[in-house]
Amino acid sequence: MVGLDIPHCREAPPWTACGDPRSPQFGCVFAHPAANGALALSFDPAGRRHAMTVFDGAALGAEAVIYGRRFDVVRP
Repeated sequence: MVGLDIPHCREAPPWTACGDPRSPQFGCVFAHPAANGALALSFDPAGRRHAMTVFDGAALGAEAVIYGRRFDVVRP
C-alpha cells in the first residue's frame, strides 16, 4: 500500500482535472493493457482520459500516486 501520509484524491482533489468529483468513480484510475506488458492508466473506464503508463504493470498495487494524490487502481 502506498504511504498513508499522501492524501487520497477524494479527500483532497489534486491541482489538475482528474474527472468529475461528483462521480462515484472519482478517485479511481482504470488499468488497460498496453504493449509489452505495460498498463495504461486512465481517469475513465473507456480509457479516453490518460493519466499515465506503467511499464512494469506487475508491480502496480491497489493504489497509485499521481499528481501528489492517491488513486484506487481498477483492473480489467
